[in-house]
Amino acid sequence: MVYIEVDDHEKHFSKTELIAGDLVFTKIGAGIGDVAVLPSDFDRYNFSQNVAGASVNQGKVDGHYLLAYLATKWGRQQLLRYMMPSGQGKLELRDIKKLRIARFESDEVGIAELVVKSEKALRESRTNQIEAQHLLEAELGLDKLLIQKPVGYTVNFSDLESSRRSDAEFFHVGYESFLAAAKNFRLGWQPLRNVTKQTTPNFDGRKEIVDVSYIEIGDVSVSNGSYQTSMVAPKDLPANAKIQLSGGEILISLVRPTRGAIAIVDDELTHTTVCSGAFFVCTAKEVSRREIIWLYLRCMKSVFEKYCGGTSYPTIDSRYIARFPVPLFDDALARRVQELVVQSKNALSESVHLLDQAKARVEKLIEEAVKP
Repeated sequence: MVYIEVDDHEKHFSKTELIAGDLVFTKIGAGIGDVAVLPSDFDRYNFSQNVAGASVNQGKVDGHYLLAYLATKWGRQQLLRYMMPSGQGKLELRDIKKLRIARFESDEVGIAELVVKSEKALRESRTNQIEAQHLLEAELGLDKLLIQKPVGYTVNFSDLESSRRSDAEFFHVGYESFLAAAKNFRLGWQPLRNVTKQTTPNFDGRKEIVDVSYIEIGDVSVSNGSYQTSMVAPKDLPANAKIQLSGGEILISLVRPTRGAIAIVDDELTHTTVCSGAFFVCTAKEVSRREIIWLYLRCMKSVFEKYCGGTSYPTIDSRYIARFPVPLFDDALARRVQELVVQSKNALSESVHLLDQAKARVEKLIEEAVKP
């Protein structure tokens, strides 16, 4: 969420005002067709042009029940059917109005309660991760940085030779405050390659005979670092499925790295699990420091832009990631961050589980209703 002034809202946007319990839909771009119910954090909401808002008649139906229904395969199929088949795809408000909602009034309260509990667990997950982030930022002094914005800047020719770069973006001083915070840390620092062990391409899909669990860049959430997998037959694996995981690795996207697609793989994997070669994959040499390294990299993701090549689809060379400075945080902070990150992850899992329960109940009611 972002925030606008109350006066601007009332002068220009009051006609599209929403309240807690109303729904918003992503109508274009990434996540098209995704649905959310507005939480009770604020009295009034508005939304951007890439979002469609639905004011719910809350005297007749609970928005949390609507969310559960629209997240089921029945709801998703309707949303997908109405999407305009353009290059990027688009969901129009007039089509959202046509959505048909199955009603089960005697069961809707219980289903809505599951969604509310899911929302509460999600909020707990965010709170824990934010607390961990604030601890880390305060330790590094990132919360007090003064960012330089000069009109111009100079570098020595020797710097061009040693870095093998001559583009102005690489030497922009805006990144230096962040890098200095790491390199001047009171306990010292080491490059990422010294505190982790990199996993290089080690997988040949031609030797597999059963489906494998696959992770690609788009499977990693940039908001919280969680990830999902899909089961793929060996013959259908993309050519870039190059790295087999053993569990516990840190995945860092080399494509558009400033988005922060950085995840920690589950310690226990129930299937053969492979990820895209577009990840830098490494394992913390000290397991107790895995979470703080992961969180630190997410906090510093904007600095990755310094090392990117390309324009509309920037990428970063894995050698820059390997050399990226990592402060040597003290054990007490590493343990506290680990606790908070694990608590955040557990709360997120509980949130997903509760929402899945709500969806399953709706789907079961629909299937029972259509049986002959």
